[in-house]
Amino acid sequence: MVSRMSACGLLILLLYLAPTILHAQGSGASISGAVQDPSGAAIPSAELTLRALTTGATAKTTTGPEGLYSFQNLLTGAYDLAVSAKGFRDYEQRGVLVNIDSKLRLDVRLEVGTAVQKVEVTANASPLNYDTPEQKGTITPQTLEQLPLILSGHTRSAVAFARLLP
Repeated sequence: MVSRMSACGLLILLLYLAPTILHAQGSGASISGAVQDPSGAAIPSAELTLRALTTGATAKTTTGPEGLYSFQNLLTGAYDLAVSAKGFRDYEQRGVLVNIDSKLRLDVRLEVGTAVQKVEVTANASPLNYDTPEQKGTITPQTLEQLPLILSGHTRSAVAFARLLP
């Protein structure tokens, strides 16, 4: 009787804290790369703006002396990346897809010109990992929703899950 009450108490505590715990988890995703001119030389102080398509939230950064930039701790979803620098045409990459724990490398080559001219790229960034020799795969939220939750021929429920707890 006591263990059953403690299991119920633990379940209630878990359900109470679940939104806080789940909200605090990040996806660990990032987009980084280099901004270069047509010859491959770094462009320092280029301004980059990353806009989330689902929420409209924006993040801004500038490149360092080596022309490198990085956006860390991104949520999953699609983003638009805009890059501008003095003496170069504006650049925009639309629909960059970010998955859980993905580390995208998106190098940008700016063309010489005025800011009135704009280069727009609609292809997605490559999911290849150039930095480490890791091989990863992703599962879309739709695939996760379609997975059956069956254990020993029985459908799982919250009560069945609570019984599994020590």
